[in-house]
This record gives sequence, structure tokens and C-alpha cells, in this order.
Amino acid sequence: MMSGQEARLLRSAGEDRAARAFQPISILRRRLRGTQSLAVWRLVARSWAAMRIAEMDWMQVEAYLARDDRAVLPIGSIEQHACLSLATDAVLAERVAVEAAAPLGIPVFPALPYGITPYFTAYPGTLTLAPETFAQVLRELLEGMAGAGFRRILVVNGHGGNSPAQAACTIWAAGRPGCQVRFHSWWNAPRTIEKVSAIDPIASHASWMESFPWTRVASAATPDGAKEMVDWPRLAVLGPRAVREGLGDGQLRRSLPTPRSRDARAVGGRRRGNPEPPRGDLGVALLQAPGFPPNPGFSRRPCNPPGALP
Repeated sequence: MMSGQEARLLRSAGEDRAARAFQPISILRRRLRGTQSLAVWRLVARSWAAMRIAEMDWMQVEAYLARDDRAVLPIGSIEQHACLSLATDAVLAERVAVEAAAPLGIPVFPALPYGITPYFTAYPGTLTLAPETFAQVLRELLEGMAGAGFRRILVVNGHGGNSPAQAACTIWAAGRPGCQVRFHSWWNAPRTIEKVSAIDPIASHASWMESFPWTRVASAATPDGAKEMVDWPRLAVLGPRAVREGLGDGQLRRSLPTPRSRDARAVGGRRRGNPEPPRGDLGVALLQAPGFPPNPGFSRRPCNPPGALP
């Protein structure tokens, strides 16, 4: 429960919930400067953590469902990302989801870590699911969420190979009146693309745009020198071994940092720049998407299984 003093601190910071949904942590910290900023920041951070399903018990979820029916399900993959973590896609999907959803009081499920990535299986540590297996797992997760009472679900995707999931979500929701599912790939949103293009128009897999303090591997060495863009469409159809031989370290392309890119990305960090957290326009997706009104007013009628009447 928020104390009166904490409530006054939050109001004095001038940060309403809708505004915070669009702000990376680094920007929020700067906006909360002052004698009370640390206390406010701790309050905000605590409220964000409280909406992770991994940090809630079933009674808290049940209480939430009595007033709202929205939730976020991140999906990623476990695949090579050169010197970055093998879990980069899952980590970024969940990070984007939490930063945008938690200030709105919307719970975020732990990311589904495994996705569709057969082309990178020659790199040790990469694990893939068959497309039909992945679609079935996703359908069963959505079914479980709907059974619990979630009616408006946002799937946040962190891996390009998971594109078949969008069709699976659409088909699943079409057979269940009363349930709505939105699919959002964080890197593919207009404002995200605009930001990336301003820094490096050919940013790609395992490049700086996926390099954050939470995706870097402490003991991994940073590659030196530039690397020309490989012919990925040709490589991708040749099989995992040919992909590894063609890619080498796993990056599709590597650009040298420029003063502009360093200025645009750097807020610290031991490697070449530290970009702000990826927003992916997720705040827009949650606040403005049709069928996802910010004020609850939702229907408690159950989702209907395929073939059932509304």
C-alpha cells in the first residue's frame, strides 16, 4: 500500500502514468532529479516489479482480474547473437514489455524463451522448435491465460523467426469471441525504426541495436573492425552448417562506431555505446490499440471455444 508521503512524492515529480509508459529508464531518471528523486525512483521501480507475474502469487493475480483483464506475453528465442547472450531475443521482449506495461499496472508473464530458429543450430546453445510445435505451445498458453480470465492479451515478439506466431494468434482469437490478441514485434514499430535509421540504417541481427547491459556477456570480447553485410537470403536456405561458415562470428553486419552514433547511443557501458532501452512503440500499442482501452470497462463474459455460440 502506498503511503501518503509516497503519494505526495509521486505527484510532486510531475510524472503521470501515461507519460511514464513512453519513457525509458534513463530518461525517467533524468526527469526525477532533485532532493526527492531517489525516493520517487524507488517507488516507481517497486511498482514496476510488482506487476511481473514471476513476482506475484495467484491471489494477487485473482485480485487484479477482478478489476482488469489485460496482460502481456513476451516471446523470444534462444539462438546465437555473436558476442551477446543466447537469450537476447527473450530478454529484450520481456524488458520492453515490462517497461511499457508495468507503469500502466498491466501484468507481464515470463517470456516464452524458445522460438523458431533452425538456421542457427550449428552454433552451440541455439535451440529451435518446429513451427507447428511453436504455434501449438503459443495456443496452449493463450488458452491458459483465457481460462484464468485474461481477455485482452498483447504478445510482444523479440525474434523475427517467430513471425508464424502472428497468424496463430489471429486464428486463435477468431474462434473465441470475447477474447482479443494483439501481436507486436518491438523492433518493427515506426518510432523504433526511425531511431535506428538515424543511427545506422543497416543495423541487423546481433548488432549494436540489440546490445544492452542486460544482453551483453561479461567475459565476451567485442569484435574489432567493420563487417560487410552478408547475403542472408542466400545463406538462410543452405542449411545450418553453411550459415555458420558464411557468418563466422554470427553477426550479419558490423559497423564501426561514429561520433554521431556514440552520442546517440552512449549513456555509459564498457562496450561501444549503450543505447537507451528499446521502446518499440509498445506504450502506443497498449494505450491506443482498438479494443485495448486504458480504462477497464471490460466484459466478464467467458471466451467461447471454437464452434460455440457467443
